Amino acid sequence: MRGLNRRQASEVAGLFLGGLVMLVLTVYTAGRTLPAAGILGEEIRARVLHCETKGGGRGGTYTECAAQRVGDGGAEASPGAVKVRYEGAAGDVIAVRSTPWGSYAAVRTDLPGRAVALAAPLFLLMFAAFLTGGGVFYLRTPPNRR
Repeated sequence: MRGLNRRQASEVAGLFLGGLVMLVLTVYTAGRTLPAAGILGEEIRARVLHCETKGGGRGGTYTECAAQRVGDGGAEASPGAVKVRYEGAAGDVIAVRSTPWGSYAAVRTDLPGRAVALAAPLFLLMFAAFLTGGGVFYLRTPPNRR
C-alpha cells in the first residue's frame, strides 16, 4: 500500500475486512428478516395444524408450528406440512413466505415487527459502508495529515 507503514496498513486492512464481514452479516440478516416483513420470498397461505414450544438458547423458548398449505378456497393444496415459528393457535390461516434457505417464515402484520425486520439489515449495511468508507478515507488522506 502506497506510503503506509505496517501499522497503518493493518488498520486499513482491518477497516476493509470489517466492512466485508458486516456486508456478509447484512446479506444473512436480510435473508432471515425480510421474508417476515413480507418483502422477500414466495408467499403462500397455510393453516396451522399444531404448535409446540421448544427450548431456545440461553433458557429462552419459541413456538414452532406445523402448517398445511391451503388454496384460494381454503381447501388443502399441495401435500406436505411446512414448519414455521408462529405465536398463534391451531386452525389459524396465516401468510408465510419462503426464505432463501428453503424454510418458511410467518409474515408479521404488526408495525413494530415489520419496522425491526426492515431496520436490521439497513443498520448493518450502514455500518458496513461506514467501515469501508473509513478505509477509503484513510487511503485518500495525504501522508502528512494522518
